[in-house]
Amino acid sequence: MSTDRLAHLRSLAEKHDVCFEVWPEFLPVDGHKVRTGVEIDLCGAVTTDEPHLCPGCPLCEQTYADLREIAEWAQPLSEKELACEILAFDHALHMGRGAPHRPEIVVAMHLSNEHFMGQISDRDQERCLHDMRERLAELGVTHR
Repeated sequence: MSTDRLAHLRSLAEKHDVCFEVWPEFLPVDGHKVRTGVEIDLCGAVTTDEPHLCPGCPLCEQTYADLREIAEWAQPLSEKELACEILAFDHALHMGRGAPHRPEIVVAMHLSNEHFMGQISDRDQERCLHDMRERLAELGVTHR
C-alpha cells in the first residue's frame, strides 16, 4: 500500500476519533448455542463544532463514507472459508460508551463462515480478528 493511501486513512481515523468493538454472533442449533461469526463495529464521531443530533444528515453520510473506506481497507485479505460483509448506513446516531458520551456513526462488519449457517472455527476467527486489529492499529484505531 502506498504511503499516501495509508496517510489518508490515518487522517480519516484521527478526524473521527475512530475506535472499534467486537461482538460474537451466535445462533441456536439443535438446542445449543453455536458461534457463527463476529461483528466488528467501527465507531466514529461526526465532526462538527456544534452539538449534533440530526441522524442521516450530509455530515453523518460523509462520516459513514469515511468509516466505510477504513472498513474496506481493514477487512480480511484472503480467507477462503470466511466472508466479510460491510452493512449499509443505518441512518442512526449511536451513543459512545467512552468517557465523553458522543453521538457516533457505526459501520458494522460481519465476519462469518462463507457457507450459510456454518459454524466459524475459533482458530479462523481469531486469525482474522488478529489481522484486522493489526491493520486498524496501523491507522491508530484502538479497541474500545
